[in-house]
Amino acid sequence: TNLDFLVNHLGLDANGSALVSHATGTPLTPSYSHGSRLLSQKSLALFMSCTELIISIAPMQLIERGTVSLNDSAIIARHFLKLCPRKVVVKFENPIVPYNELKPLIFKEREGGTIPWMLLTQMYGIGPSLFDASLKEVFGPG
Repeated sequence: TNLDFLVNHLGLDANGSALVSHATGTPLTPSYSHGSRLLSQKSLALFMSCTELIISIAPMQLIERGTVSLNDSAIIARHFLKLCPRKVVVKFENPIVPYNELKPLIFKEREGGTIPWMLLTQMYGIGPSLFDASLKEVFGPG
């Protein structure tokens, strides 16, 4: 979804529970005229550079010092366990459902480890997913 305007605020406590959550904006796509639908807290939008920005500084410092390698999956598994899912989304059971309904997902076991290189180059599932028609459906309007 192309966004004409987007504001999203999220405040978390130490346990990762949301304390404050707010989203507003309007999608700007050919199928929806300007301002025709409002975004909500359940709306999905692509934020490609967030993961790269957040995780790039510390790992790159460690890599420059020679402490870790760009191909070391152990560092991610040891320090960022939540970035190592056991299952990944492959497609939807039924991708043709109304835009405001949840689409049932089909998962498969993750093959291989997650390495810093994947995270730094945004190839940890975000990039390839954009070219998969069934996964792209989740990022439709709304």
